Amino acid sequence: MQTLYQPNLHRSLCIARRKVRFREELQFYMDGKCLATVNEFPHLGHIITSNLNDKSDIISKRNSLCGKINNVSCYFSKCAPLVKLKLLRSYCSDFYGCVLWDLSDNAVDNICVAWRKGLRRTLDLPACTHSRFVAPVCGLLYL
Repeated sequence: MQTLYQPNLHRSLCIARRKVRFREELQFYMDGKCLATVNEFPHLGHIITSNLNDKSDIISKRNSLCGKINNVSCYFSKCAPLVKLKLLRSYCSDFYGCVLWDLSDNAVDNICVAWRKGLRRTLDLPACTHSRFVAPVCGLLYL
């Protein structure tokens, strides 16, 4: 019995490594059908881009962080601030793959800002509280 490879063309994509002058001419075919050419795509929870920078992945993780902080704030609004802080630390601080990022990218600072704003909201601190004071109050390292 012979098994043939059956490609799934709905899941197959082609990404150009660098800018191509005539993108319309760059086409790859599988089983007689043209593969879609994209600039970025999600893979295993990360966003891979054609220019291999981390900005899209970092922005995606920041947006996810903001959503998780809002969920903790909304669903547990009646809890004590220390309980919310423990939930925030355990539920919102999963940055899988961040070791692969270029930490000199400005988008990393946006994650730190979002985290500090979430800590302020969780601890019911005023928005004008300096970021140097937020981390020691809750027993975390400064970001």
